[in-house]
Amino acid sequence: MVLAAYNGGPGTVSKAIRRSGGKNTYWEIRPYLPRETQGYVPAFIAVNYVMTHWVKRVNFGVAVF
Repeated sequence: MVLAAYNGGPGTVSKAIRRSGGKNTYWEIRPYLPRETQGYVPAFIAVNYVMTHWVKRVNFGVAVF
């Protein structure tokens, strides 16, 4: 929720919570957020995953994906 508020603004998240009927997790309010914000949080999670686990994918100095 914090990342969504950072990207779209706290008012946008508050509005999405109201439109969703008071849901309180990002995944529940996601359909009510702007498209840009809907993609921001999953992209952030993906980048963090890649940066955390990239060493496991390196084979003899060549990244294997």
